[in-house]
Amino acid sequence: MDDSRPDPFAPEAAEASDPPTGQPLDRAEALDALRGFAVLMMVFSGLVPRKPPLPAWMYHAQVAPPDFQFDPLLPGFTWVDWVFPLFLLAMGVSIPVALSRRIDRLVGEAPLTPIAIARLLGDIARRWLELSAFAIVLQHFRPNHLSAKPTDLTWCLTLIGFGLLTLVYVRWPRSWRSRCPAWLPIATKVGGWLTIAILMVVLPFRDDTGFDLTRQDVILMLLAVSSLGGSLLWLLTRSRQDWRLGALALLLALRLSATADGWVATLWNGSPLPWLFRVEYLQYLFIVIPGTIAGDLLLRYWRDRNNEPQGDSAIRPVSRWRWLTIAKLLGLLTLILLIGLQGRWVVATTGLAIVGIIVVLASLPRGDQLRARDRFRSQLIRWGVYWLLLGLLCEPFQGGIHKDPPTLSYFWISTALSLFLWVNLTIAIEDFDRPVGTRRWLQLAIDNGRNPMVAYVAYANLVLPILNLTRIHPGFSGLTQAPVLALGRAIVYTLLVALVTRGLLRLNLVWRTG
Repeated sequence: MDDSRPDPFAPEAAEASDPPTGQPLDRAEALDALRGFAVLMMVFSGLVPRKPPLPAWMYHAQVAPPDFQFDPLLPGFTWVDWVFPLFLLAMGVSIPVALSRRIDRLVGEAPLTPIAIARLLGDIARRWLELSAFAIVLQHFRPNHLSAKPTDLTWCLTLIGFGLLTLVYVRWPRSWRSRCPAWLPIATKVGGWLTIAILMVVLPFRDDTGFDLTRQDVILMLLAVSSLGGSLLWLLTRSRQDWRLGALALLLALRLSATADGWVATLWNGSPLPWLFRVEYLQYLFIVIPGTIAGDLLLRYWRDRNNEPQGDSAIRPVSRWRWLTIAKLLGLLTLILLIGLQGRWVVATTGLAIVGIIVVLASLPRGDQLRARDRFRSQLIRWGVYWLLLGLLCEPFQGGIHKDPPTLSYFWISTALSLFLWVNLTIAIEDFDRPVGTRRWLQLAIDNGRNPMVAYVAYANLVLPILNLTRIHPGFSGLTQAPVLALGRAIVYTLLVALVTRGLLRLNLVWRTG
């Protein structure tokens, strides 16, 4: 886990946790917790029972009970709609962290050379392709794509798929590499890919349709393209944040013009290789770009903290109780937005949100003599306020906020709430671990945030096959048909995924691209 190359899916959890220039490892644990929380909520949202249906806010706003028919015109915003932007923001934050470390290793303080740029571009392209391959292979090894009616053979093939994906994506730690021949990690990876290729050709898959490049995990493909675009854009604008915001405006122009007939719509909706890259996927940069700005702030925070004089009486520490008050205000603001936007009380929600914003901004510490930590949190909150106001102003546009097709308000409101949650996790871990042990309570999310590729895959490709082969799942499912019990089953299975992911992390079985 000492390699500092960024992972587009979980942009290098080790990277985000290992601050540059010898910083303590725990200083970015809140980012790992944010990523882990996002991926576990993805798992849980897919397990929430539909029969009998629960309240509408337990599902995607556009797939509402009782019929669960997708309605693209139905506005609303639930916690289920929020979890994917949480992951996108965490990915955006990690891009500057990971690529900055890579640049430091290539050239140090010197300007980038053409050779260094070529190596960086090669790394970015390779990880994009590896993540795209992951999206395609994983989808083929999902049990419902292996067979319309899964049998024991289906579950065994699903487990084989998990093992093969482990071979090709596990990052061999230094302790392993020191005890084996240098060729072994490469050989296992090549052998894994060859076996996958053979199975792709041999297996009939669902309804005897065979291997199909268009059969892919859409979430992973969105992450792959967003990582590619975000990494290239950050590399181009790493010293000019204003250019990055300008690129955001250009992307907005493309997004708006694509709704009218013409060459922009053709460009937006077309692609010579639609199974690998679609221009419209770049619209998720509306979340990733704010994430890269927050990542720049994180790098600056680490640098300033290193240079901060110790014991200087002129530097004013901000009380943890003041930060706790701000955290509660941010939590309340988040709750107001989730309830109000889903309930469609848009005017009242906007008014309450503006009042909340004013109170939060008035509560933030000010002055030139603040600690680096306090400046960093305040900057994140101010950027979150900016994106929130932008999203609220866009909410009436495009028929109200909704996830699919995503509206501008969806991008920016979810970005703001994700920044607020990150700040709250930072306050919990950094300010209240010693008095109340908050890190212990968040450790499961932190661990899953450090191994999120496994967490994303573990339910369908490891936990569920084992539960079915041992006949635990059919029996347990039959005993938990009532709404509360079915919801409890979803929680239990999500915890199993989290514990399995943590166990594999402890064994150094960490998946990475690149």
